[in-house]
Amino acid sequence: MSAYTEFSQIYDLFFPLKENVYRFLKSFLTSGQTSVLDIGCGTGHYCARFADEGYTAVGIDPDTGMIEIAKKKTTSAVFYLLSAQQIEALNPQFDLVFSIGNSMSHLSRDDFNFFLAKLRHLLKPDGLWIFQVVNWDRIIAQGGNTFPIITNDETGLSLHRQYVHFSEKKLLFKIEIKDKNDKSVLQSTQPLYPLPSEECIRLHQENGFILKAHYGDYNSAPFKKADSGASIYIFSQDS
Repeated sequence: MSAYTEFSQIYDLFFPLKENVYRFLKSFLTSGQTSVLDIGCGTGHYCARFADEGYTAVGIDPDTGMIEIAKKKTTSAVFYLLSAQQIEALNPQFDLVFSIGNSMSHLSRDDFNFFLAKLRHLLKPDGLWIFQVVNWDRIIAQGGNTFPIITNDETGLSLHRQYVHFSEKKLLFKIEIKDKNDKSVLQSTQPLYPLPSEECIRLHQENGFILKAHYGDYNSAPFKKADSGASIYIFSQDS
């Protein structure tokens, strides 16, 4: 069992659905647009919410535990055990494809480029691709990042996150769960691949995408390299 599969059992304690995030995503769907795909869906929060409101919702995630929980959460959405690089296994086209929670940072440059080439075939002609990662421009400039500790008051469990072996091309993301006595109960270390905004936009352009908007948070604040917490991209296809 992977550490992420173990983490899936308590994922919702630390990362519940956020209404402002859902409203942000939904705001990009116009009348008549009804289909969404969540890449790196985790335990399926957002797919479930879209499905509950009548949308055709599909979620994919490479972790067995996450998908198992997502399937228990709702029968209205469809979930598949797939990585981002396996999206060619999906047949329908979507009005909105999104990925949040820094999921895309798990892909190397080559994998991300491969993914973008496949993604175009999954978007309807007027569809949008929205994804959120951390603001790598700021983190690279600072040479690292400090994460706040997230504590679940009901269980006393706390989430600790840290970037180690930091470089501009690759780093290790360390996750640790501690109980109320500060005893470690779960640890995971995963590679991440920082992607500065200018390079990200260039890769998209090379794969036939056009940047429609670039935000620094889910309240649609303009992205600022020096101090935005997040980097949220809105792309359409080059006609």
